[in-house]
Amino acid sequence: MPVAIPASKVKRKADQKLAGMPYLSRKTFLKSIVFFALLFFNLTSFSLANSKVVVFTSILPQAYFLEKLGGDFWEVQTMLPEGADPHTYEPKPADLRKLSKAQVYFSWNLPFEQVWLKRFQGLNPDLKIVNCAQGIKYLQFQKTSEFLLAEQEPREEGHFLDPHIWLSPANCLQVVKNIYEFCLTNWPEQKERFQANYLALEKEIKEVDAQIRKLLAPCKKKVFLVFHPSWGYFANTYGFKQVSVEVEGREPTPRELMHMLDTINQFKLKSIFIQPQFNPREVQFLVQKAKLQLEVVDPLAKDWKANLLKMAQKIRGQCAEDSN
Repeated sequence: MPVAIPASKVKRKADQKLAGMPYLSRKTFLKSIVFFALLFFNLTSFSLANSKVVVFTSILPQAYFLEKLGGDFWEVQTMLPEGADPHTYEPKPADLRKLSKAQVYFSWNLPFEQVWLKRFQGLNPDLKIVNCAQGIKYLQFQKTSEFLLAEQEPREEGHFLDPHIWLSPANCLQVVKNIYEFCLTNWPEQKERFQANYLALEKEIKEVDAQIRKLLAPCKKKVFLVFHPSWGYFANTYGFKQVSVEVEGREPTPRELMHMLDTINQFKLKSIFIQPQFNPREVQFLVQKAKLQLEVVDPLAKDWKANLLKMAQKIRGQCAEDSN
């Protein structure tokens, strides 16, 4: 059975051992203690000073705005990696381990989030979930056959709502404002930082909108063809019609494909926009039959500004071809 040794006896032994050391050894020993104590203190202070708030969001375009708004105040983690399809993605154990350290999840009310956010909060009960999409007027997906028969009207509820809200600068202004107001409430001591970043980001979004309007102003044909209907808000903002091969989240029937060929010929459409996450056989069928040019633009690309300008430039290129 272990025998307890009185603390006073341990201290006496330590003192005796130290006293028995040569003078230089004692001096070196004490200096070492002071050195390591200071080193530990400095490393701890450095760690605390450089620790960042960990925040999560779902997709890369959302991270674009968070990084610009928060700067080096926080570390932005994205749940979906580059190239992942948000319609089918499921978080991996490594994603969930990272999420356990997060303080905030900035949600844009995506279908993926509606499935997973409650589970995320169950894993991390301290996680704050912020709905960044408050105040957004949602558009409803339309059936392809109806695209010329009715205008897209904003909706707040209903089936088949279009979640791609970040592809409209006006929507992004509202989202960034929501995030900014949350930051001021939760980190008032960082007001100066957030205010400066918010004003710069607001200016950038408005400049992107102005550049797109200038690019698209000469276009007379206000129709473009896509496979997946990601660009509805973009089209609605700039007075265009998005014609989608995909119908309400499903692949078209053979009859719908033939109807689509008629539409392509009627409007003399020369290209189809697809995203890297999709390249189904129906696209290849239309490309071959209608001699379409394949244009790849990823609505999930991280560089939001460059991506929207890229889409506008490609549509402008089509307009130039039509005028020749």
